Amino acid sequence: MSTNTTTDGIATSTSNDAAVRSGGPTIKEVESALKESVTTTDITPGGIMPEVIFDDFYTGFRQATPLLDAITVARVPEVKGRYPILDITDRVRRPYGEGQSVERTTVGNRMVQIDCEEAATGMDLPQQVIDLNPQKEEIVDIALNMLEEQYAADTEEIGIRADSDAVGTADDPYFNQNDGWIALARDGDANNPPFPYVDASEDTTDDATANPTPQPLSTDLFHEVRLTLDNRFRERQNPVFMMSSDQLSHYMYQLSGVESDAAYMFLSGDESLNPFGFDTMATPHMPDDTMLFTDPTNLVYAVYGEMELNVLQNSDEIQDKRLHSKYALYSWDDFQFRDYEAGVYVDNIEPPVA
Repeated sequence: MSTNTTTDGIATSTSNDAAVRSGGPTIKEVESALKESVTTTDITPGGIMPEVIFDDFYTGFRQATPLLDAITVARVPEVKGRYPILDITDRVRRPYGEGQSVERTTVGNRMVQIDCEEAATGMDLPQQVIDLNPQKEEIVDIALNMLEEQYAADTEEIGIRADSDAVGTADDPYFNQNDGWIALARDGDANNPPFPYVDASEDTTDDATANPTPQPLSTDLFHEVRLTLDNRFRERQNPVFMMSSDQLSHYMYQLSGVESDAAYMFLSGDESLNPFGFDTMATPHMPDDTMLFTDPTNLVYAVYGEMELNVLQNSDEIQDKRLHSKYALYSWDDFQFRDYEAGVYVDNIEPPVA
């Protein structure tokens, strides 16, 4: 897999077929040449995942969900560290006359703190599954593809909902692995303040201690959220309204009662939902009462550049359980934002009702 540097200075992973390693063949050429000879069984007994297989796995992982395909994925060289994003100040243009000196701004670095946490994803492949399946020899690679898809789904869910301070539920070991984007947008971190905030609820009583009443998605809410985001980010970036799949579907249903050509085009699938010209993005993992308004590339998924895939095919446990093999995928990753000013955090949205 090649590593490129974006215009803002973050090194990001790509599957650029044109990338040439030290004058050698491209990744695509290597994959084509080894496609028939390199299989997952060649990974035994474990260790760093070969680059050819890693590239295929990683590309498939990113394409598994619309969100992961839209965000910034940064391969970092160290598990922990501060990584620069190139920055330049606003309003640098000045009037100029012949013979005058030119005022110059300085390109600087904003630092993004990355603290990757280690995680493991395990899978057992019973021998019976291979014996009873007509695809037999291909089952190992099929199972690895399934692991890839589940790894992507888990990563997206953890990236959105994880909170290292989460306590009191059976899902704690799953959700407190990292701080996800919602927790970071809501609380900030040691180096950044929270996102600008919009409370969608409405206090309908005079009691200052009463709980405000959550309100549904509405034109007024979209309007307030977009105006809360600084105009420079609205105009120079491509922010979208990120919400739960159920919330977006419910809002679409509410529009079914609107008698207009625009509503008909939208409901018939000929138009997408874009309040005030901004797109929407739905994910099943976003809480129903929460929404983010930011450019998807503002979300950073940082992964330490070496994954380990250990494969075990001979052990007492494998014999006792009649397994074909055991797999353990080890990864190091973290979630961050490029710019905490470039988004809006919204909560207390009324959950969809039937």
